[in-house]
Amino acid sequence: MVEQSSESRSVDEVQCDITGRWLPESETIVLDGFRVGAEGKAELLERLRTGRAMPGQVDRPSLLRRFACTLVDYVIMWVLLNVSMAALAAVLVGSEWFVFLAVLVMMAYVGFMHGAFGRTLGKMLGRTRVVKLDSSPIDMQTAMLRMLYLLAPIPLGTLVFIIGTKMINPVLIFVGVSIISLGGFYALVSAIVAALDGEKQRAIHDLLAGTRVIHIE
Repeated sequence: MVEQSSESRSVDEVQCDITGRWLPESETIVLDGFRVGAEGKAELLERLRTGRAMPGQVDRPSLLRRFACTLVDYVIMWVLLNVSMAALAAVLVGSEWFVFLAVLVMMAYVGFMHGAFGRTLGKMLGRTRVVKLDSSPIDMQTAMLRMLYLLAPIPLGTLVFIIGTKMINPVLIFVGVSIISLGGFYALVSAIVAALDGEKQRAIHDLLAGTRVIHIE
């Protein structure tokens, strides 16, 4: 269909954000921040229902892109963890709790970045963002819950391990290490779930938090 020229277009016509068609403004409405006509409204509601991308977004980042973003974030988290441990060890001399506190600092990075910006540094480089199912930005509470759904085994296992070492209890030490190991296995399973989730590509922590990852054009 030939696009209507600006010269022949009526001054009261506006463009539907979904279909791209120009319509009289009286025949359009603003829904969830998008101006749509009757045809565009049906499509927009379907996108909101299924979690598909909105204009200016790409439905699903490639698995390679998501892997690259995750790899960058893991490197950042590893550096942050080790720097935090070194700094806290100098303050908490003779205490094993600096490890646990450093883990919390690492987790705070993940939760805060998603809550404040919708993405971590890795996602910024990969041009991806975490949003709610209706494509609206996630709030800090949702970001923190999503982070806990993904990383909770790490502080829990670390806590049990530290208690085990202080009590010289081999059983607790083994349980702590096992929890941390299971956390890594859980992250792998979560990534597989995302790969198998078709169009939405949601990992386990996304399913629990009501979020999804999009690729920003």
